[in-house]
Amino acid sequence: MKTRQKLHDPKKATCLVCSHVISLQRPILYVAHDDDAWKFVCRNIGHKMTQLKTIPISEVVQLDATLDELFEMPPGVGAKRFNANSKWEPFLLYPERDE
Repeated sequence: MKTRQKLHDPKKATCLVCSHVISLQRPILYVAHDDDAWKFVCRNIGHKMTQLKTIPISEVVQLDATLDELFEMPPGVGAKRFNANSKWEPFLLYPERDE
């Protein structure tokens, strides 16, 4: 299945992904778009820096095509879901910031 990526240049864009997702042990349940950096992990807490890897965003979309719908999120927004079959729920990463 080919996905329609909404990133400016998905072949050059990179992101942080936890080792659990890369090894297909767990699904992506938490996404953060922070200052033009993307992070895709199996949960939002408990990762060590050594468990995060930098890979092309195009490879992440191959792991989970539902991510394509999130690429319009501006910096400062994240999305989470309960399991791989749940709908993505967006939220503000820094709700206390006055924008």
